[in-house]
Amino acid sequence: MSLACGVKGALTRAAWRTWAIVLFALATPALLQGENGGKHVLVFFGQWRTLPINLFVEQKLQAALDPTGSGEVEFYWESLDEDRLNEDDPLNEDLYFANVAEGLRKKYAGKQFDLIFATMPSTVRFLREYGPGVFGTTPVVFCIVNRAAFEWPQPDHFTGALTELHAGTNLQLMLRLHPGTRRILVVAGTSTVGRQWLAEAQREFHQVEPRVRVDVLRVDKISDLLTSVASLRPDTLVYFLLVTRTGDGKYVASRTVVASVSAAASVPVYVSDDRFVGSGGAGGYVIDNEASVATAVGMAAQLLAGVRISALPIRTIPNRWLFDARQLERWHIDRRNLSAGSDIRFRSPSMWKTHKTEIIGAVLLVLVETAFIVALVVERKRKSALQKRLTGQLEETRVLSARLITAHEEERRRLARELHDDVKQRVALIGLGLSQLRRSATMSEAQARVSELAQSANELALALGVLAKGLHPAALDHTSLDTALRGLCRESGANSRMTIGVVEPEPLCCDPPAPVKLGLFRIAQEALQNVAKHSDATAATVSLRCAGDQIVLTIRDNGRGFEMSTAGARSSGLGLLSMRERVCGLNGALEIETAPGSGTTVVASVPLKHEGLQAPPSAPVPARLHGG
Repeated sequence: MSLACGVKGALTRAAWRTWAIVLFALATPALLQGENGGKHVLVFFGQWRTLPINLFVEQKLQAALDPTGSGEVEFYWESLDEDRLNEDDPLNEDLYFANVAEGLRKKYAGKQFDLIFATMPSTVRFLREYGPGVFGTTPVVFCIVNRAAFEWPQPDHFTGALTELHAGTNLQLMLRLHPGTRRILVVAGTSTVGRQWLAEAQREFHQVEPRVRVDVLRVDKISDLLTSVASLRPDTLVYFLLVTRTGDGKYVASRTVVASVSAAASVPVYVSDDRFVGSGGAGGYVIDNEASVATAVGMAAQLLAGVRISALPIRTIPNRWLFDARQLERWHIDRRNLSAGSDIRFRSPSMWKTHKTEIIGAVLLVLVETAFIVALVVERKRKSALQKRLTGQLEETRVLSARLITAHEEERRRLARELHDDVKQRVALIGLGLSQLRRSATMSEAQARVSELAQSANELALALGVLAKGLHPAALDHTSLDTALRGLCRESGANSRMTIGVVEPEPLCCDPPAPVKLGLFRIAQEALQNVAKHSDATAATVSLRCAGDQIVLTIRDNGRGFEMSTAGARSSGLGLLSMRERVCGLNGALEIETAPGSGTTVVASVPLKHEGLQAPPSAPVPARLHGG
């Protein structure tokens, strides 16, 4: 391919013939002769096969004509390399075409193609002039051919997709987006196609807006071109047509030139072809080469399927609005002023698209940390509440301990007083009586003295019995709980002048264990003492019943009641605390219902199955306290 770089108009006919034969000999693949009965398609590129647009054509053809890759359609690839033609010397160009045709005739001698697929104007021109002598009337489908470079009429076995320049529409777009524009600088190359596109653009510009100054910048050297566009006035825009050859005879790729011009230009660069959007061009109403290729490939598929070429006329592909988002942002072009349906490509990816994994990870981390913080706060509140509750319990325990010590000391003092003031005096009197008995003068006097001493001893025994009963209700050891409660009610009623009754809804299912009997008896005893001391009640009732595996003791009075929330603060005794501790020790529950003026109800529920008293737990007593 590099041999053609030095092709000039002065080459001899022998040099042209030698170059063409070498070119096609190097590109010759192993030719199949059609024994398998499949289709044979010759793909004829106007430029190098490795160009992006040609690779796109190749991909579309293979996907449409042989989608399964079964080999039913066999492709042959050729390239005319049109950019290296010396178009200023038609004689040598015709000589080049003639030698290419001779090389193809020898290369494909005896080969019958079912279809020829051609790209670029030079390939169509070559197949029109030399194709019948090489391939006969094999159907030809073309694409990427602009109407400005198209020659009419075409042979009957030609069809394809034509594109149009629409330079006038692009001029209207540029003036709408940049109202202050006074000059359009058109960049065009020196190739035949470049000159044809320039002539069409100048004609359309003059028809649309003749007042706008249109200057043509013919590219002699790329360095001069970049210098020219770097210092343009703000009222100037650049319209890039096509540059494949410069004035100094160098062959260049238009996409590369667009990228260089856009990077150097001081004003926006609009383009004519969709191949240049993404290479630096801002965009415009561009030639839709993708649609041109897709349409031509569809025609090729129909021809191979048996459709007659006369049923597939040449089609004109409309342009499309295509823009580069990066260039719009660079030149501060308002997207709202673009035409409806514009396709804006190369948008800057959003933060979500570029950092999706990091964002998800950060959100998850924040959620985990938030959950951890919430858990810590909840745990802190729970611990704070528990600490307050424990502090309250410790305070209650301290108060209870102090009260128990005080109660024990008071009980000891009471017992000491009883023993000193009563029992001791009675024992002393009995001792004194016994001493006087020895001095009795007569038998009758002695008998009288013995009778008095016996009476005193009986009274002493009775007093000691009362004292012992206060320490422990001996009746519980010999009678049932309900019988002991009746006796307690009689004694309490007699001492307080209050009517106290025992309510028995139904007989007890069994006599509870001794610890339960003692605990419930003490609770009833304490409750009745509280009623007598504080309630001003005239009547009270005590009931005992079984409820499943529980035994329930209820003491109810018609007294004045009290405010439950202030009961502990007002009382310095052990009433409520001792009842609560006794119920707790029996694994039971205590419920107190009271309100000022509504009397008081104390309900103690304990399990019937009990294997001994337990130490009070550190948790709150399972009691329900209801106050008005």
